[in-house]
Amino acid sequence: MSIQERRERERQKIQEAILDAALRLYQEGGYENVTIRKIASEIEYSPATLYLYYTDKEAIFNALREKGFSLLLEVQSRAYQNPNPLERLEQAGKSYLDFAIQYPTYYEIMFILKRKNTFPTSATCETSSFSSPTSYSQLAFEFLKNTVIACMEEKLIPTANPEAVSLLYWACVHGLASLYIQGQLGMFPSNLVQNFLYQAFDYLSHFEL
Repeated sequence: MSIQERRERERQKIQEAILDAALRLYQEGGYENVTIRKIASEIEYSPATLYLYYTDKEAIFNALREKGFSLLLEVQSRAYQNPNPLERLEQAGKSYLDFAIQYPTYYEIMFILKRKNTFPTSATCETSSFSSPTSYSQLAFEFLKNTVIACMEEKLIPTANPEAVSLLYWACVHGLASLYIQGQLGMFPSNLVQNFLYQAFDYLSHFEL
């Protein structure tokens, strides 16, 4: 391994440590509990070292969001391999719920926590996952929109503005996921909540969008 490769591996290791620490602190006390000083203490580095990797706290949260979207795409990848666009749309929605249940903290950071800037020009001082206009979040929506377009082209759903239909579909599934993440389903038996989520989605997916 060359010196450059060793340095790159070490840089990635530190970045991952920073993100893991930030995620733990968020789980323990929310957004306000995450500070550069606390993260530095968690990973036993000086606060100045963290600024070599991330410009500020919000840059760390942007990196967490992008990591979350990469996990979402990974969870949904099998659904998007289905050649039937309508089945693909339904499987994508179910896998979205799967993601919310499996990664509730990432989901909250990605979709519920208010962000200060949507697409910063640089997430870190050295490299940025936002360096391209196409981020993971945009890719996720493009996959959904392209599936909706394919359904329309095959006359499986009524023809309409594909972006508007994609937004509606996303909003419905997001609503179910958000109610679950934020603990708003206490009226249902705890052992049945997840089952009810999928039943509600199945009912939704039989409507003509």
